[in-house]
Amino acid sequence: MEAVYYHGANNLDIITTPIPQIKEDEVLIKIACCGVCGTDHHISQGEFITKFPLTPGHEMVGRIAKVGRSVKGFVEGDRVVADPGITCGNCFYCRRGTSLLCENFESLGCTVAGGFAEYAVAHQKKVYKIFNLTDEEATLVEPASCAIHGADKLNLPVGSEVLILGSGPLTFHGFCCNKKTS
Repeated sequence: MEAVYYHGANNLDIITTPIPQIKEDEVLIKIACCGVCGTDHHISQGEFITKFPLTPGHEMVGRIAKVGRSVKGFVEGDRVVADPGITCGNCFYCRRGTSLLCENFESLGCTVAGGFAEYAVAHQKKVYKIFNLTDEEATLVEPASCAIHGADKLNLPVGSEVLILGSGPLTFHGFCCNKKTS
């Protein structure tokens, strides 16, 4: 398969590499589309904590090409998006329900191979079926989920005033999630 491959900051190629192998609880996704976000730019410039070499891309959508032996609820051909966060489930933070602070946190496209390739691997618990969205629209599910999570954590009462700074898709989703209702 072909993949974007960062050797290091400001040093990328398109390479040919083997299709990744999956474990019994993982799925292989044939990538249809992958969004490019600010994180990808910061990684390319060496401005983000990452592990080089790396295939970036964390806003991916595609169809399941292969399912692991123990995977339930998914079949080849399902259209899916993937949550890029990979947590251990065992550390202090994971055991307390705050897995975004996981001591062993990894992320598709940031610290392990992501979606700027023909195929990517994701754990079955981090894959979600999608319907009624184009591939391009579905790349916005990941940034939308970040905004929804932020709004949920704020738990603001209806009518609260919120200042949202920025001009990208995440800002737009943040606005939609925190829209003042009357």
